[in-house]
Amino acid sequence: MSKYEILGTNPLFILDNSDNKNDAEALLENVNPLFGGMKVTVIMAANSDSDYQGVISSLAPAADVFFALTPDTDDALSASKLSKSILLSGCEAITAGGLMETLGAAFDNAGERGIIVAVCPDATCNSIKRVYLERLKKWLRKRKIDDRNSLEYSAVDDKSAEIANKILSSEEFERADTIMLYRAFRNEVDLSYIVLDPRAFGKRFVYPLCVAPGEMIALLPKHSDAWKSGYQGIVEPVREYSFEINPDEIDMIVCPCAAFDTDGRRLGMGGGFYDRFLAKCPHAVKVAAAYEIQKVTAVPVKGFDYPMDIVFTEAEEYRRYF
Repeated sequence: MSKYEILGTNPLFILDNSDNKNDAEALLENVNPLFGGMKVTVIMAANSDSDYQGVISSLAPAADVFFALTPDTDDALSASKLSKSILLSGCEAITAGGLMETLGAAFDNAGERGIIVAVCPDATCNSIKRVYLERLKKWLRKRKIDDRNSLEYSAVDDKSAEIANKILSSEEFERADTIMLYRAFRNEVDLSYIVLDPRAFGKRFVYPLCVAPGEMIALLPKHSDAWKSGYQGIVEPVREYSFEINPDEIDMIVCPCAAFDTDGRRLGMGGGFYDRFLAKCPHAVKVAAAYEIQKVTAVPVKGFDYPMDIVFTEAEEYRRYF
C-alpha cells in the first residue's frame, strides 16, 4: 500500500510509490483536496511488472502533463515505453532525460505555485528525496536571476537608489562603524549610492574577497586602484593593496542574493561563501539587498544556510523577529 510524502510546498511536491490502480486512486482521493481544481504535473516511473497502465488511467484525469522517467531498478520500464502508454491514454507525455533533467522540466512546467505528483518505485523515490532540495534551489536560483537580469538598466538604477536610501536611513546603518558591502555584478543591486552619500561619512567600508572554495575574507582597500576582476568576473579588492579586517569588527553586512522570502531566508549563488562568512561575524547585522521581483513564497534551506535580519527592497523592509 502506498504512502505519500510532501517534499515541498512551492511548488507543492507530492511523492508516492503507487504501483497499481487501486493505490493510485487512493492517493488521488487523499490529496485531491490540495489541488484546488488545478491540473497537476506528473512525474512517473514504473517497473515492467507493475500495473502501470492502471496508474496512468487513475492519474490521467488530474494530469496536465506526464514526465516519463526510467527508474533505477533491475526490472525498469523504459521511459520511452512508458511514454507510449501515456500517449495512448490521451495525455501528453514528455521524456526529459535523467532524474535531474526531469525534475527541472517538471519545476518549469509547474512553476512556483503549481503542483507536482511524482509516482515512482521505492528506489526512485529515495533518489528524488536525496536530490530534491538542491535541484529545487538550482531551479529557483536560475528563475529569479533571469527575472533580475530582465530589468532594464534604468530600472536597476532607480531601484538601487531606493534600496540604498532605505539602508542609509536605517538605525542599523546609523549605529554601524564598519560595514561590508559588495561590488554589484550584472544586475545586482548597486550599492555605490551608499558610499557616495553624505550619511556614509566616517563609516569604514570593507569588501569580500574569495580566497578558496566557499571561503572569503573582508578587505579594506587602501586606494581606488586596489581592485581587480576575481571569482566569476566579480570585481574584488586586491589583497596586497588592502587591509584585512577581522570579522569581529564588522557591524553590518549587506549581502547580494538570487532570491529571498519575507522570513529572511536568502538564496545565494550556491557557493556558500556568505553563509560560512556570516557565521564568523557575531556582532554584525546581516542584511540582503534585493528587488521585489526576487521575492518568493519560501526559500528552500539547509541547516547551514544563514538567515538575514533584514531584507531591503525598493518597496519594503522585511525584518526577521526573534
